[in-house]
Amino acid sequence: MISVRATYDGQHLKLSRPLNIKKPQQVIVIFLEYPEENGDEETPIAAKDLHALQAASPSFDFLTTEEEDIYSDADLKVKY
Repeated sequence: MISVRATYDGQHLKLSRPLNIKKPQQVIVIFLEYPEENGDEETPIAAKDLHALQAASPSFDFLTTEEEDIYSDADLKVKY
């Protein structure tokens, strides 16, 4: 996966740097700022609602299994 910043002018995405990609690729586009409400756009989801959805989802349940607990305080470079 490659991450690159871009600017959208309403019609085109302009990448902040050139990429050496020769074939079509799937991408995910995330807008960092939500457009002004004008009735044409979907209502953005609030962070607290997004957190509630994630908490209710079993998507991250695997992280509570012992096999996934692979790090300890000894692995830290800096103790906080």
